[in-house]
Amino acid sequence: MHLLLILAGFVFATAANGEPVSLYQRIKDKTPVDAERVIVDAQKAPWRAVGRINRTTGGHCTATVVGPKLVLTVAHCLWIQKQQRRHRLETLRFVAGWQRGKYLFASRIKAFFIAPGFVVKNPKIRGLTNRDWALVVLENDPVPITGLVQPELLDPVKLASLLKAKTKFIQAGYSIDSKEVLTAHPDCAVWRYEPKRPLITHDCKVLPGDSGSPIVYEAAPGDIRLIGIHAGSLHDRRVEKGFMVPTASFLPKMKQMLKQLR
Repeated sequence: MHLLLILAGFVFATAANGEPVSLYQRIKDKTPVDAERVIVDAQKAPWRAVGRINRTTGGHCTATVVGPKLVLTVAHCLWIQKQQRRHRLETLRFVAGWQRGKYLFASRIKAFFIAPGFVVKNPKIRGLTNRDWALVVLENDPVPITGLVQPELLDPVKLASLLKAKTKFIQAGYSIDSKEVLTAHPDCAVWRYEPKRPLITHDCKVLPGDSGSPIVYEAAPGDIRLIGIHAGSLHDRRVEKGFMVPTASFLPKMKQMLKQLR
């Protein structure tokens, strides 16, 4: 039997013996989507802080609440490559806690910041994936309803320590094959920094719609830390891997924008 405790704003479960049950243990046996992914409850913590940016022009991507009125996603969600222009604000909307047509929070988008250097004319330049991030300012504040996922600085030393500790990494997003529910890959591998650039490879099961999805771990019971967002994938006959933009790429700008939003 599991008990549910609420402590210092965090919600986590404990086993009958009083030991905390990890987030990984709580979701690994949820309803499966396939061999890797499960359906999680988008209206419960911490998942309600993971939402969608919907476009009236079609399509969506995943985004995460990282502060009051501020969400994090990929730059390519907000940029129209063929027309070499930004999506218009009136065509964008952020929704959190989306679960089969119901949601906890929705807001129009007031402004967004695309990472410097992302906008290029040649979409085949994979080296710019590390700049595929954007910070989105909402008209309304989701935090009182959704909470947030706290980004943690991830550098090579921190990553090495997490890997040595055999940390369980979890990715969650609104995949195109099950976009009405939030799916999570409970134990995907995060490998290493790609040489000469702040870009990390992973094997989380990702599909269109998962772009911008957070990759997290549990630092302590109920303390969920975001280490990066999924930006793109490489598919061929020999290998399939994803690319994650680490928090080190966007944390300075995020902190600056949060100060401005106070």
